[in-house]
Amino acid sequence: MQVSAIHFKRSVTEKLSDENLQNALSRLQTRFVGGRAAVIGEIADFEASRTAAAAIRDRVLNNLDQWLLRFEQQASARGATVHWAESGADVNRIVAEIAARHGVRKAAKSKSMVSEECGLNEALERQGVEVVETDLGEYILQLAHEAPSHIVAPVVHKNKEEIADLFADKHRRPRKTDITELCREAREILRPAFLSADMGISGANFLVAETGSALIVTNEGNGRLVTTLPRVHVAITGIEKVVPTLEDVTTLLRLLPRSATGQSITNYVSVLTGVKDAGDHDGPEHFHIILVDNGRSSLLGGEMQSMLRCIRCGACMNHCPVYQNIGGHAYGWVYPGPMGSILTPTFVGLENAPDLPNASTLCGACGVVCPVKIPLPDLLRRLREEQMARGLKPRPQTLVVDGAPPGRLCHGNKNHSPGFEIRGGHRRLVASPARRVRLDRWPGSTGTGGQDLSRTLPPGETVMSARDRILARIGKALSSSTAAEIDAYLAAHPRGPAPPLPDNLVTHFRERALQLSSDVIEVADSTEIPARLAHYLAERGLPPRGVCWPVLASLPWDEANLEIAVRPADSEDLVGITGTFCAIAETGTLMTLSGPETPPGNSLLPETHVAILDTRRIVASMEDAWDLLRREYKVPPRAVNFISGPSRTADIEQTVTLGAHGPYRVLIILVCG
Repeated sequence: MQVSAIHFKRSVTEKLSDENLQNALSRLQTRFVGGRAAVIGEIADFEASRTAAAAIRDRVLNNLDQWLLRFEQQASARGATVHWAESGADVNRIVAEIAARHGVRKAAKSKSMVSEECGLNEALERQGVEVVETDLGEYILQLAHEAPSHIVAPVVHKNKEEIADLFADKHRRPRKTDITELCREAREILRPAFLSADMGISGANFLVAETGSALIVTNEGNGRLVTTLPRVHVAITGIEKVVPTLEDVTTLLRLLPRSATGQSITNYVSVLTGVKDAGDHDGPEHFHIILVDNGRSSLLGGEMQSMLRCIRCGACMNHCPVYQNIGGHAYGWVYPGPMGSILTPTFVGLENAPDLPNASTLCGACGVVCPVKIPLPDLLRRLREEQMARGLKPRPQTLVVDGAPPGRLCHGNKNHSPGFEIRGGHRRLVASPARRVRLDRWPGSTGTGGQDLSRTLPPGETVMSARDRILARIGKALSSSTAAEIDAYLAAHPRGPAPPLPDNLVTHFRERALQLSSDVIEVADSTEIPARLAHYLAERGLPPRGVCWPVLASLPWDEANLEIAVRPADSEDLVGITGTFCAIAETGTLMTLSGPETPPGNSLLPETHVAILDTRRIVASMEDAWDLLRREYKVPPRAVNFISGPSRTADIEQTVTLGAHGPYRVLIILVCG
């Protein structure tokens, strides 16, 4: 993505006079700001949760090399291939090589901000690979050839009339203006792309060192589709996204959706580990995970390290009075708002984004709402101080710093990890006293989408791999824990703060599931299930047929005049019937595991998902679910899916619409006997 932050002031003037944008931004404040305020009260001690989350992130960042190595070890043991990328250009090259190796002609892509850093879509298209964005907001932007304006709601700047015009032009269908109809049209257009894609590309909200898993959170269901149906899955994420344990990621998941969209939990949380097993009907045959540096390691050990805690929730921009008035495009790169005002100058250089550290009133709202306690106002002040110290002025397209004192080191740290040295008026990236690296091209510049670094190595030193160079930079910046300390923490599985729950978990689960727009009915015995399901389908005018998991084949479907086939679902099936591994009372969430007898497509492809749940398998929290999984399975299967109601989107005018890419409805049948 091209960096245009140098034009911030001019962009601000344009955005302030854009009436459509101003109307759109007012909707964002209502949904995200108000939504967050409504759900954080569900956590008894929200500040304790923020403190715990910050500690989890710091634990990793202070020992990042060790946790990355542990993740790589576990992921590789499960059949994944782990790649290390120093720059956006490296990411593009690696993905292109994977595509060529596996004969990929079409890639279905879930939302990934890291891929925006790299300009991945354009790079793949130059190699002859068709790339289809499948997140509704990102798909709209792809049609319009525009960049995202928000990291969670990428198309917040457009209204339904603009989207209606765009769809009518690109889809060659009659123009629609009803938001539900627009979402349905996008679903119909995109479903064939999921089914025909050779490669699925996703980000990863977190990487779990304990299990070697990649975790993604989505609402629409497209994330599950692109990681389930194509034969190749590529997950691209920053090196800072690793967390130690499944319990740690649970603590972060209590904060991420609440801070991002005002939800207690997203509709889907998928924990993906390795490749499909023998006998599995769904899942990739090849799983590639790309760990991306692209400037991140330069923040370690220095004053900006806390910025790497960021979990990309967007709360800082939602509450920022500057963002609320100008939107995201004015910031001129991937990340807008307060986070972007720090990340963009840090990654691409202060001289290329001179106005961003000053694009803040320093009111402190961003720091107050940050779920991982990043001191954003302090970091903005630090960048302003550096501007003054270096005498930087906003001068377009220059890498020359007037009047900077020779030998001044900026953004460095005590152990000589990469910093910027000014010599002869030119800015140079310093990797260490023994190795100097000239920064020849900025991330997002023409032709690469990432840093292109030419290195001069000392005599006798061999060329290091990207993996070795990244780990070396991290190691020089930090003093790591021992392997024994890492093992001890993993063995302990410490839990973070959790909201208190009533004694009756079944009642609480039912209430929470209903709040998520699931339908819930109760039966005393499993033999009652077919008749109750037949009645449910008839009431809604749905056909009396579907597909089910093998474990449910013995139920008396015929007696209720239901035609139920025992097989994995396909795109033509309207009703998919599954069991559940367990359910979580705290959030009203179902937990399913992939396997030969439990194909995940049955809960994803049909328009109606029917889940049968033994109430004895309802546990209090996600931590309890992980404990149950360890007792019964030892290690996670390829896919652990948490399902919380029907799929949904709010990408068009922040209006919630069910049935984005996954089911329109979820029926939970509680077996209470």
